[in-house]
Amino acid sequence: MPKKERIMTILKKIEKFVSDVFKTTLEIFFEALRLSPNAQGYVSGSITELLLKKSS
Repeated sequence: MPKKERIMTILKKIEKFVSDVFKTTLEIFFEALRLSPNAQGYVSGSITELLLKKSS
């Protein structure tokens, strides 16, 4: 799959997830995440855990 197509597929998955789980747009979700250091820390921790599990 070409890179541009992969990016669009990922973006659509993220948009659907945000819409289904948070009932908002990607723009509002991003702004809320950007304005909340606590939320950023939580997401960062979750990403770290996932990467550590994948590297094991």
